[in-house]
Amino acid sequence: MAQDAAYRAWVDGGCTGPCPNGESLAQFCDRSCRAFAALAERAASEGRETLVIVAHGGTQRAVLEHFCEPPFAYFDLRPPFGGGWALQYDARLWARERRLRLLGELCFVKEGAAC
Repeated sequence: MAQDAAYRAWVDGGCTGPCPNGESLAQFCDRSCRAFAALAERAASEGRETLVIVAHGGTQRAVLEHFCEPPFAYFDLRPPFGGGWALQYDARLWARERRLRLLGELCFVKEGAAC
């Protein structure tokens, strides 16, 4: 990819504009957050106490930036390889601000493999 001029231009531009043959960071984050919100709303309406979502780091970043309390900036987050974050749903906080509380980082691999 280092030799691909369109890819290099996207990277050199901070990865925020449309990637070659793709969407911009804003479009990606909007799509990811709409999907996450739909899953969260469905789980809440069904009375589920736990919702597990497996997603790539970029998707995790988009969701945390948009919904997490305390807030984070997209590029300030470094998703752990083989891990993610635990968020707590509070019906009042979600209804009022559409926010989730960050509980902490999680690791899903054997010790020493990553995270």
